[in-house]
Amino acid sequence: MTLASREREWLDSLKIGDTVVILGRIGDCVSTVERFTKTLIITKGGKKFRKDGGRERTPPGSIWNSLLLAEPTEERLATIRQAILAVKLATVKWKALSLKALREIAEIVYKESS
Repeated sequence: MTLASREREWLDSLKIGDTVVILGRIGDCVSTVERFTKTLIITKGGKKFRKDGGRERTPPGSIWNSLLLAEPTEERLATIRQAILAVKLATVKWKALSLKALREIAEIVYKESS
Protein backbone atom coordinates (compact mmCIF):
# COMPACT_ATOMS: atom_id res chain seq x y z
CA MET A 1 0.00 0.00 0.00
CA THR A 2 1.42 3.37 -1.00
CA LEU A 3 1.61 6.40 1.25
CA ALA A 4 -1.04 8.19 -0.82
CA SER A 5 -3.45 5.25 -0.58
CA ARG A 6 -2.90 5.00 3.21
CA GLU A 7 -3.64 8.73 3.57
CA ARG A 8 -6.74 8.38 1.39
CA GLU A 9 -7.92 5.41 3.46
CA TRP A 10 -7.39 7.41 6.67
CA LEU A 11 -9.32 10.43 5.30
CA ASP A 12 -12.17 8.14 4.19
CA SER A 13 -12.35 6.57 7.66
CA LEU A 14 -12.75 9.85 9.57
CA LYS A 15 -15.83 10.32 11.73
CA ILE A 16 -17.26 13.26 13.66
CA GLY A 17 -15.27 13.68 16.87
CA ASP A 18 -12.06 12.15 15.51
CA THR A 19 -8.79 13.87 16.36
CA VAL A 20 -6.77 15.21 13.43
CA VAL A 21 -3.49 17.07 13.05
CA ILE A 22 -3.44 20.21 10.94
CA LEU A 23 -0.04 20.72 9.32
CA GLY A 24 0.79 24.36 8.59
CA ARG A 25 3.70 26.44 7.40
CA ILE A 26 4.02 28.27 10.73
CA GLY A 27 3.27 25.32 12.99
CA ASP A 28 1.07 22.29 13.48
CA CYS A 29 -1.93 21.90 15.76
CA VAL A 30 -4.43 19.32 16.94
CA SER A 31 -8.14 19.65 16.13
CA THR A 32 -11.34 17.63 15.99
CA VAL A 33 -13.60 16.75 13.08
CA GLU A 34 -16.80 18.72 13.61
CA ARG A 35 -18.85 17.84 10.52
CA PHE A 36 -18.79 16.81 6.88
CA THR A 37 -20.30 18.05 3.67
CA LYS A 38 -20.39 16.16 0.39
CA THR A 39 -16.85 17.30 -0.47
CA LEU A 40 -15.39 18.76 2.73
CA ILE A 41 -14.14 17.82 6.18
CA ILE A 42 -14.79 20.67 8.62
CA THR A 43 -12.80 20.84 11.84
CA LYS A 44 -13.42 22.65 15.10
CA GLY A 45 -13.07 26.36 14.46
CA GLY A 46 -14.52 26.05 10.96
CA LYS A 47 -11.41 25.10 8.98
CA LYS A 48 -12.44 23.36 5.75
CA PHE A 49 -10.45 20.61 4.08
CA ARG A 50 -11.11 18.70 0.87
CA LYS A 51 -12.09 15.06 1.31
CA ASP A 52 -10.05 14.18 -1.78
CA GLY A 53 -6.59 14.74 -0.33
CA GLY A 54 -6.97 16.68 2.93
CA ARG A 55 -5.81 20.05 1.60
CA GLU A 56 -7.38 23.22 2.96
CA ARG A 57 -10.19 24.60 0.83
CA THR A 58 -9.14 28.01 -0.44
CA PRO A 59 -10.81 30.55 -2.71
CA PRO A 60 -10.55 29.82 -6.47
CA GLY A 61 -7.25 31.02 -7.92
CA SER A 62 -5.57 31.30 -4.53
CA ILE A 63 -1.99 30.12 -4.35
CA TRP A 64 -2.03 30.06 -0.53
CA ASN A 65 -3.06 26.48 0.13
CA SER A 66 -0.97 26.05 3.24
CA LEU A 67 -2.86 23.69 5.57
CA LEU A 68 -3.12 19.92 5.32
CA LEU A 69 -4.91 17.31 7.45
CA ALA A 70 -2.71 14.53 8.76
CA GLU A 71 -3.19 11.44 10.85
CA PRO A 72 -2.52 12.09 14.56
CA THR A 73 0.35 9.67 15.08
CA GLU A 74 1.99 9.50 18.51
CA GLU A 75 5.13 11.07 17.02
CA ARG A 76 3.22 14.05 15.56
CA LEU A 77 1.24 14.56 18.77
CA ALA A 78 4.42 14.44 20.88
CA THR A 79 6.12 17.00 18.63
CA ILE A 80 3.13 19.36 18.91
CA ARG A 81 2.96 18.94 22.70
CA GLN A 82 6.69 19.64 22.96
CA ALA A 83 6.37 22.84 20.88
CA ILE A 84 3.41 24.07 22.98
CA LEU A 85 5.27 23.37 26.22
CA ALA A 86 8.41 25.14 24.94
CA VAL A 87 6.35 28.26 24.19
CA LYS A 88 4.73 28.13 27.63
CA LEU A 89 8.11 27.76 29.33
CA ALA A 90 9.47 30.72 27.35
CA THR A 91 6.85 32.92 29.01
CA VAL A 92 7.49 31.78 32.60
CA LYS A 93 8.41 34.61 34.98
CA TRP A 94 11.48 32.87 36.33
CA LYS A 95 12.32 35.61 38.86
CA ALA A 96 8.96 35.02 40.56
CA LEU A 97 9.92 31.44 41.46
CA SER A 98 11.60 30.53 44.71
CA LEU A 99 15.27 29.63 44.78
CA LYS A 100 14.32 26.07 45.76
CA ALA A 101 12.00 25.73 42.75
CA LEU A 102 14.63 27.17 40.39
CA ARG A 103 17.27 24.77 41.72
CA GLU A 104 14.93 21.80 41.18
CA ILE A 105 14.17 22.93 37.62
CA ALA A 106 17.86 23.55 36.89
CA GLU A 107 18.74 20.09 38.16
CA ILE A 108 16.21 18.51 35.80
CA VAL A 109 17.24 20.68 32.82
CA TYR A 110 20.95 20.14 33.23
CA LYS A 111 20.49 16.43 33.86
CA GLU A 112 18.40 16.12 30.64
CA SER A 113 20.89 18.09 28.52
CA SER A 114 24.02 16.18 29.56
